[in-house]
Amino acid sequence: MKLLDFYTPNSEKNIICLGRFDGLHLGHKTLIYKGAELRNNLNNGTKLAIFLFQRGDHSHLGKSIFTFRETVNKLKNEPVDNIIVAPETPDFYKITALDFLQYLKENFNPVALICGDDYTFGYQKQGDKTFLQDFCSRNGIDLCVLPLYKILGEKVSSTNVKALLADGKMKEVFKLLGENYSIEGIVKKGRGQGRKLGFPTINIEVPPEKSDIKEGVYSTVTYYDGIFYSSVTNYGGAPTFSCNKKLLETHILNCDLDLYGKEVRIEFERYIRENKKFDSIEQLQEQIKKDVRNI
Repeated sequence: MKLLDFYTPNSEKNIICLGRFDGLHLGHKTLIYKGAELRNNLNNGTKLAIFLFQRGDHSHLGKSIFTFRETVNKLKNEPVDNIIVAPETPDFYKITALDFLQYLKENFNPVALICGDDYTFGYQKQGDKTFLQDFCSRNGIDLCVLPLYKILGEKVSSTNVKALLADGKMKEVFKLLGENYSIEGIVKKGRGQGRKLGFPTINIEVPPEKSDIKEGVYSTVTYYDGIFYSSVTNYGGAPTFSCNKKLLETHILNCDLDLYGKEVRIEFERYIRENKKFDSIEQLQEQIKKDVRNI
């Protein structure tokens, strides 16, 4: 899989999926699988490409379910050949709908474009499926507009996923993503309180561009170096220690690995309980033991 700069011409023919792809939920994946089907039917070397914004800490599009890096890592497991990477800059957001399509046409040789029924693009959302249909018909490009992906009659959207994350409803999030919600990061030194309590933790910072999740304790799975480990994760402050800073602290069950400086992925399975302040360290230890038994 290759990352292609939006402004740099590429000689390959591409089928291009259009969308924000900020959450890679089942609606997004439907576009990808349709694109893979078209590519495979052509069987002539045409590539499947995804248009993706390189979101930063202060994204114009707001917070996202997955970071740019996380999204790229997830796309490695999908039938995608190319990622067309667009910068989040003031100049880019001034591009008109027509200029955007002209860039795609001139730089990426699209044989087909794929989008959802509610897709909009260009400065002030000038472009929609009707605009696309007109452009494609005039330029000999196939267009596939897919109906909105729904579950129980409700549209699967990043907005809905974010609302569920804020409520800690990880099982419902799984249904919309088709996989567990996760956070990737480098393990850093923490406060050391977990080890003193007999439950050593690995600590990673939650990237500021990620959507907020509910504070509390979760049943999780920690992925490192090709292996999944059962774990329990606390997200939020540590009220027993009068710490208000939000941290992501994960205790891997039945295993004490030295992961400082290593990249890990924490996958969230279910919400267990809210954070609370305990009257003593002993009470906190007993609660952690209950959490571990629960998992």
